[in-house]
Amino acid sequence: MANLDIIVPFYNDFSGIQELLKSLIQFSKFTNIIIVDDNSSEEQYAGVLKLSEEYSYIKVIKNNSGLKGAGSCRNIGLLESNAPWIMFADSDDHFLKGASEIIQHYTGQDYDMVYFPPISTDEKGNLGHRHDTYLSYFKSDIDSLNYNNLRYKLPVVWSRLFNSTFIKSNKITFEETIVSNDRMFSLISGVKASSIKIEKNSVYSWNFNSSSLTTKMSKERFWINLKVFERANTYLKSNVNDFEFKNYSESGCKYIAMSLIRYKYGIFFTFKILLYFINKRITIINIADLKRLKTFFINNKYYSE
Repeated sequence: MANLDIIVPFYNDFSGIQELLKSLIQFSKFTNIIIVDDNSSEEQYAGVLKLSEEYSYIKVIKNNSGLKGAGSCRNIGLLESNAPWIMFADSDDHFLKGASEIIQHYTGQDYDMVYFPPISTDEKGNLGHRHDTYLSYFKSDIDSLNYNNLRYKLPVVWSRLFNSTFIKSNKITFEETIVSNDRMFSLISGVKASSIKIEKNSVYSWNFNSSSLTTKMSKERFWINLKVFERANTYLKSNVNDFEFKNYSESGCKYIAMSLIRYKYGIFFTFKILLYFINKRITIINIADLKRLKTFFINNKYYSE
């Protein structure tokens, strides 16, 4: 049995997953790759199946749940996983050279989770700023030794090693929303973990295209993001003390900035968001989030309509 299962949701990104799988060859001696196809086109699905025939450690599963999205795919992957350790990867990212040696070391340890600081690179391998906010959580927690920024604020599950027994005994699963499906998984695992390790070396790149990072998000999807954000704040408030909630809960600042500046929804829609926050008694702005606005504006140039 493999020591590690890496679960990858896939949807119509054959060129991306080819690069990811190339970066995962280094893991082949102790890892299985579980690709969960989210009903891609016949051509794309056939391409992934062919890859799985070339590499014995790759398994492809079809998402027949009737629920579309990466959250549903990751839950299917969790049910399929039998390894003592689990990682998640996006099909358009990649692992860094030497990552397998660093990660394999921790598969012999007894932590609930191990965090690895990510990097971000463009299609030419140039280092970007997409990861800067996440990296700031690592720096703060290494300096303070309390790990709470990572536990409570980090919204993603990649670049992290999970103890399978910890995840399954706590019945932690992904929300099956079309966006932000990993936010609650990340938060709940952070709250419940009793033994955490932060590794200083990077193993994972959150890739981006230098010409365009994403297309315009619909207002419907944006509102789903807001609802997930609200659920995360509610869960955090119910599961930590008042001091921790005050210091580690996030404000609605970035959503206002995204609505008004990044996605250009306009004043009326942004005002609707503001009223929503007031109604739900969600903090609109705090000093920590204000400081991160610099990173927001640096990355904003990569977003296009």
